[in-house]
Amino acid sequence: MAVVTQSGWAVDTKDLPWVPMQPKDGSAPRAWAKILHLDVERNIVIMLNKVAKGTALPDHTHLCEAIGYTLSGRWSYRDLELQPDWFGVEPTGTEHAPEYQEDTVALIVFLGESPELLRTKLPDGREITTTIDTFIELKKAQDTLIGIDPAR
Repeated sequence: MAVVTQSGWAVDTKDLPWVPMQPKDGSAPRAWAKILHLDVERNIVIMLNKVAKGTALPDHTHLCEAIGYTLSGRWSYRDLELQPDWFGVEPTGTEHAPEYQEDTVALIVFLGESPELLRTKLPDGREITTTIDTFIELKKAQDTLIGIDPAR
Protein backbone atom coordinates (compact mmCIF):
# COMPACT_ATOMS: atom_id res chain seq x y z
CA MET A 1 0.00 0.00 0.00
CA ALA A 2 1.22 3.55 0.61
CA VAL A 3 4.73 4.28 1.78
CA VAL A 4 5.17 7.52 3.70
CA THR A 5 8.58 9.01 4.46
CA GLN A 6 9.88 12.40 5.54
CA SER A 7 10.41 13.24 1.87
CA GLY A 8 6.88 12.36 0.68
CA TRP A 9 4.77 9.35 -0.10
CA ALA A 10 4.32 6.77 -2.83
CA VAL A 11 1.76 4.07 -3.59
CA ASP A 12 1.82 0.96 -5.74
CA THR A 13 -1.09 1.73 -8.05
CA LYS A 14 -1.76 -2.01 -8.47
CA ASP A 15 -3.05 -1.89 -4.88
CA LEU A 16 -5.69 0.73 -5.71
CA PRO A 17 -9.12 -0.41 -6.91
CA TRP A 18 -10.68 0.82 -10.14
CA VAL A 19 -13.64 2.97 -9.12
CA PRO A 20 -16.50 3.15 -11.66
CA MET A 21 -17.25 6.56 -13.14
CA GLN A 22 -21.02 6.77 -13.46
CA PRO A 23 -22.03 8.21 -16.85
CA LYS A 24 -24.08 11.39 -16.74
CA ASP A 25 -26.85 9.70 -18.77
CA GLY A 26 -27.38 6.99 -16.10
CA SER A 27 -26.11 4.10 -18.25
CA ALA A 28 -23.73 1.42 -16.96
CA PRO A 29 -20.15 2.56 -16.32
CA ARG A 30 -17.68 2.13 -19.19
CA ALA A 31 -14.89 4.09 -17.50
CA TRP A 32 -13.07 3.68 -14.21
CA ALA A 33 -10.59 5.77 -12.24
CA LYS A 34 -7.79 5.41 -9.76
CA ILE A 35 -7.40 8.78 -8.09
CA LEU A 36 -3.68 9.26 -7.46
CA HIS A 37 -3.65 12.84 -6.19
CA LEU A 38 -6.09 15.69 -5.53
CA ASP A 39 -5.22 19.26 -4.71
CA VAL A 40 -8.58 20.88 -4.01
CA GLU A 41 -7.13 24.35 -3.34
CA ARG A 42 -5.39 24.44 -6.74
CA ASN A 43 -8.04 22.38 -8.64
CA ILE A 44 -5.60 19.63 -9.65
CA VAL A 45 -6.63 16.03 -10.35
CA ILE A 46 -4.14 13.29 -11.21
CA MET A 47 -5.66 9.91 -12.03
CA LEU A 48 -5.40 6.73 -14.00
CA ASN A 49 -8.38 6.40 -16.31
CA LYS A 50 -9.49 3.08 -17.83
CA VAL A 51 -12.09 3.11 -20.61
CA ALA A 52 -13.72 0.09 -22.29
CA LYS A 53 -13.30 -0.63 -25.98
CA GLY A 54 -16.15 0.75 -28.07
CA THR A 55 -16.91 3.63 -25.70
CA ALA A 56 -17.74 6.96 -27.31
CA LEU A 57 -17.89 9.80 -24.81
CA PRO A 58 -20.29 12.68 -25.44
CA ASP A 59 -18.98 16.04 -26.61
CA HIS A 60 -17.35 17.87 -23.76
CA THR A 61 -15.38 21.06 -23.28
CA HIS A 62 -12.35 21.30 -21.04
CA LEU A 63 -12.72 24.16 -18.57
CA CYS A 64 -9.18 23.37 -17.48
CA GLU A 65 -5.93 22.27 -19.02
CA ALA A 66 -5.91 18.49 -19.55
CA ILE A 67 -2.73 16.47 -19.86
CA GLY A 68 -2.75 12.82 -20.88
CA TYR A 69 -0.28 10.00 -21.36
CA THR A 70 -1.59 6.79 -22.94
CA LEU A 71 -0.27 3.71 -21.14
CA SER A 72 -2.14 1.06 -23.12
CA GLY A 73 -4.86 0.81 -25.73
CA ARG A 74 -5.93 3.20 -28.46
CA TRP A 75 -8.33 6.14 -28.50
CA SER A 76 -9.03 9.01 -30.83
CA TYR A 77 -10.87 12.24 -31.47
CA ARG A 78 -11.12 14.46 -34.50
CA ASP A 79 -8.08 13.56 -36.64
CA LEU A 80 -5.88 12.50 -33.72
CA GLU A 81 -5.25 8.89 -32.65
CA LEU A 82 -3.47 8.28 -29.36
CA GLN A 83 -1.65 5.01 -28.81
CA PRO A 84 0.68 3.77 -26.06
CA ASP A 85 3.44 6.25 -25.20
CA TRP A 86 1.60 9.19 -26.78
CA PHE A 87 1.52 12.33 -24.65
CA GLY A 88 -0.96 15.15 -25.21
CA VAL A 89 -1.92 18.54 -23.81
CA GLU A 90 -5.37 20.04 -24.34
CA PRO A 91 -5.68 23.73 -23.48
CA THR A 92 -8.66 25.18 -21.67
CA GLY A 93 -11.58 25.49 -24.09
CA THR A 94 -10.78 22.35 -26.08
CA GLU A 95 -13.93 20.52 -27.19
CA HIS A 96 -13.99 16.90 -28.32
CA ALA A 97 -15.74 13.52 -28.10
CA PRO A 98 -13.18 10.74 -27.59
CA GLU A 99 -13.76 7.25 -28.98
CA TYR A 100 -11.95 4.18 -27.69
CA GLN A 101 -10.91 1.57 -30.27
CA GLU A 102 -9.38 -0.68 -27.57
CA ASP A 103 -9.56 -1.03 -23.81
CA THR A 104 -7.42 1.96 -22.86
CA VAL A 105 -5.55 3.13 -19.77
CA ALA A 106 -4.15 6.65 -19.56
CA LEU A 107 -2.63 8.90 -16.95
CA ILE A 108 -4.75 12.07 -16.88
CA VAL A 109 -4.01 15.39 -15.19
CA PHE A 110 -6.55 18.21 -14.91
CA LEU A 111 -5.21 21.66 -13.99
CA GLY A 112 -8.04 24.10 -13.34
CA GLU A 113 -8.28 27.77 -12.55
CA SER A 114 -11.65 27.06 -10.91
CA PRO A 115 -13.38 23.99 -9.46
CA GLU A 116 -15.28 23.55 -12.76
CA LEU A 117 -13.22 21.18 -14.94
CA LEU A 118 -15.45 19.83 -17.75
CA ARG A 119 -18.76 20.71 -19.40
CA THR A 120 -20.48 17.74 -21.06
CA LYS A 121 -23.21 18.03 -23.69
CA LEU A 122 -25.66 15.15 -23.28
CA PRO A 123 -27.58 13.74 -26.26
CA ASP A 124 -30.83 15.18 -24.86
CA GLY A 125 -29.38 18.71 -25.03
CA ARG A 126 -28.62 19.17 -21.34
CA GLU A 127 -25.21 20.38 -20.29
CA ILE A 128 -23.60 19.08 -17.11
CA THR A 129 -20.54 20.56 -15.44
CA THR A 130 -18.05 18.25 -13.75
CA THR A 131 -16.26 19.88 -10.84
CA ILE A 132 -13.44 18.87 -8.55
CA ASP A 133 -16.20 17.55 -6.24
CA THR A 134 -16.76 14.65 -8.65
CA PHE A 135 -13.17 13.53 -8.12
CA ILE A 136 -13.38 14.08 -4.37
CA GLU A 137 -16.32 11.64 -4.33
CA LEU A 138 -14.39 9.13 -6.46
CA LYS A 139 -11.47 9.38 -4.02
CA LYS A 140 -13.81 8.78 -1.07
CA ALA A 141 -15.23 5.68 -2.81
CA GLN A 142 -11.70 4.46 -3.52
CA ASP A 143 -10.65 5.02 0.11
CA THR A 144 -13.71 3.11 1.34
CA LEU A 145 -12.85 0.17 -0.95
CA ILE A 146 -9.33 -0.05 0.48
CA GLY A 147 -10.50 0.34 4.07
CA ILE A 148 -9.53 3.96 4.70
CA ASP A 149 -12.08 6.11 6.51
CA PRO A 150 -12.88 8.83 3.93
CA ALA A 151 -13.84 11.21 6.76
CA ARG A 152 -10.22 11.41 7.94
